[in-house]
Amino acid sequence: MTQFFPPNFRAFRSDWYGKHLSAMHEPSLVQLAMRGETAMRFLWLRTFHQPIAVRVQRAEEGARLVATRLSGMGGYEPGSIDLRRERELGAQECQRVEAALDDAAFETIPPDVNTLGADGAQWIIERAKGGEYRIVDRWSPEAKGDAGGFRRACETFLALAGEDFVTGSIY
Repeated sequence: MTQFFPPNFRAFRSDWYGKHLSAMHEPSLVQLAMRGETAMRFLWLRTFHQPIAVRVQRAEEGARLVATRLSGMGGYEPGSIDLRRERELGAQECQRVEAALDDAAFETIPPDVNTLGADGAQWIIERAKGGEYRIVDRWSPEAKGDAGGFRRACETFLALAGEDFVTGSIY
């Protein structure tokens, strides 16, 4: 299995998140970081709804968005690819993602607040940039309060995937 997360990342979450990323045929951002590539990914694992990943990957010729939705449920088995959307991103769209991450203080907020729940969702953003890898993970972040900026950054990824990409509730 692909090593999606650093060795010091929690084993339970590494296995859980990794099985969904593997089913989506997603690359390891840890490995992309080691190669000096730039990519950002939002992984959304809602307990009772379809898992979703939205990745923005930069290259010399521009940026590309890859959004994948699985047929399973984020709190259970991943299922198979239900919908995959790929497209080029414009400079303004890339700037929108970067600005959202800046507004969320992505580089300085704690990576994990050690909260899990029974019915809700894991909201995970990873970034490979400048040879470095960073992950920030939250359980059902509220739109207001400390996690509001982080949630808005995640919603920016979803908006770029298209308003028809999300099925079910947002939680």
